[in-house]
Amino acid sequence: MPSIKGKVIGMSCISCANTIEKVLKSQGIIAKIDFTSATIYIDTDDQTKLQKAREKLNNLGYDILIQRSSEEFIKKERKNLILSWIISIPIFAEMILSILGIHLWSNITEKFLFLISSTIVIFFGRHIHKSGLGSLAILSPNIDSLISIGTIASLSTFPLSTILPIGNFSSEAAIIMNIFLLGNYIKNKSTISASIETEKLYSLIVNYANLIIDGKETKVNIENVKRGDIIIVKPGERIPLDGTIVKGNSYVDESSITGEPLPKSKSSGDTVLAGTMNIDGYLEIKVERENKDTVIRKILEYIEESENSKLQIQTITEKVVLYFVPSIFIISLIAFVLWLIQGNINKALIASISVLVIACPCALGLAVPLAIKVGFGILTTKGILVKDPETIEKVLKVDTVVFDKTGTLTLGKPKVKNTNLPHDIFILVAAVESKVNHPISSAITEFSKKLGIELSEVKVENVKNIPGKGIEGTANNTVIKILKSNKDSSNHNNTCSIVYVLENGKFVEKGFIEFEDEIKEKSKEVVEYLKKKGIEVFLLTGDNKSAAKKIANEVGIPEENVFYDMLPQEKAEIIKKLQNQGKKVMFVGDGINDAPSIKESFVGVAMSTGSDITSELGDVIIVGSRLESIVDLLEKSKMIHSKILQNLFYAFIYNIIAIP
Repeated sequence: MPSIKGKVIGMSCISCANTIEKVLKSQGIIAKIDFTSATIYIDTDDQTKLQKAREKLNNLGYDILIQRSSEEFIKKERKNLILSWIISIPIFAEMILSILGIHLWSNITEKFLFLISSTIVIFFGRHIHKSGLGSLAILSPNIDSLISIGTIASLSTFPLSTILPIGNFSSEAAIIMNIFLLGNYIKNKSTISASIETEKLYSLIVNYANLIIDGKETKVNIENVKRGDIIIVKPGERIPLDGTIVKGNSYVDESSITGEPLPKSKSSGDTVLAGTMNIDGYLEIKVERENKDTVIRKILEYIEESENSKLQIQTITEKVVLYFVPSIFIISLIAFVLWLIQGNINKALIASISVLVIACPCALGLAVPLAIKVGFGILTTKGILVKDPETIEKVLKVDTVVFDKTGTLTLGKPKVKNTNLPHDIFILVAAVESKVNHPISSAITEFSKKLGIELSEVKVENVKNIPGKGIEGTANNTVIKILKSNKDSSNHNNTCSIVYVLENGKFVEKGFIEFEDEIKEKSKEVVEYLKKKGIEVFLLTGDNKSAAKKIANEVGIPEENVFYDMLPQEKAEIIKKLQNQGKKVMFVGDGINDAPSIKESFVGVAMSTGSDITSELGDVIIVGSRLESIVDLLEKSKMIHSKILQNLFYAFIYNIIAIP
């Protein structure tokens, strides 16, 4: 990741961004600019190099401001814009009076209006000239170059009109500059608004925590809080770090992270995330992740990675813009020469200046990235992270959605429903399962607590995972295997584990533990939505036939589209088989156990709330457990794609019509 992040001021089009990257590269600095948010990511920590680069950029009318507020820049730009338009009132008044047939022309009036025009063009447009002429000097012209040359040429007609038979267009130069400054302000405000959702995420980061030290509450910098520390969060405060509640209960608003609209009730043992709001209770929280590893930090890192990637059409438009500005200069020169040959110097000036100021490469440069920026911001508010813009195009082609069951269609929090194990055997099973981090293990441990079983006195050793099948361990010198029910088992309607005990060198079945898992509230509606859109829906699960078909029937997935008793690699083989049939498969799973299937699918969607949020996890990450986020993903992808096409159409049509 880049070591420095900052804001760039002075940019007016994508060519400006290319110029800045070119200048920085000449100083041995690799940088990436997100033009839509005026954000620069600089891969250097050499302050001497950076200072030299800034000096060179200053000469071209640009600057890099590390951690500068976007609002501060916009306020300054708005103030200059308002002042410029106020000063230009006499010019507008003179134009209106001329239209009404009232002419106030005199030498004094002309000189007064020229003085006002010069102030607007030269003083208020100074950054435009610095950028435009500076870029032209290093053979990287941009839209500022067009406006700078056009307004200077127009302003120059006043002194030239005293020695040549040409009209005075100096007032028009001021109007052109004012309109361009207004356009720049609107564009900058739009680009900042486009990244406002990401900025909101940054605002959720708390810089301090109330840490318990020697039994006393002490306010400390968040960087000094370590894993295992106990922090206090009072009502109305944001939770500073990810952790587990050890004391207290409250409602916590997680909407800013997961998109969940309603606050959740949280109590001792529940997990809470940094950036979420503690609404009404006193909480003591054991820190599970330090500042750099919190979910919100991982989300922001993910967003920055995704913003640095581009659609193929975006790369093409940027190349078009690269040649667009030089082409406009050539067209302007041709127009001037053609009219001059006909002996009409006034029309030659009007035609050439018009071509310079009417062209709009910004529209082409912004068409794609601005739509993506706004769209990604909307998705982020709903807890949806998209790996790159290409994923949006892939989502639109999806015709098949394959769901994992546990934690995807269901809550992923199974509970023990029934068991026929002898009490002494169940104690040993619970002791082994207490050493494993898995939903099934947690369910058994919780059930043992309800029965009042004390596990601390049971000696547990040699616990190991049997991939895709279960676990094995030794409790009080008794070797136990807890395995999921085999493929031939049809005695149980829910997830079921069979318990075996090693006796006389052989594993003997001792009984079963049956579990149940609730279906997520919106599972049925999501499946129904997909089917109405003509998208095929499948279910892949490691559970037995009865449990799989029971869930499928409840949510509306056809029985022939249900695959059960699947190991992780077998799930991936099914995905591969479906895609070999020409299907564009989106797989939705938990992102860890389902990693092979996510990687194999056309679009891999991982549901995650942990610190494992990385670009390798999937094409799309849903932060939280909202299954309806799949609907949001499909709908918003369609919206983003439509907006990109619309923006490109208007940008090309405007330039095609306006320039001739």
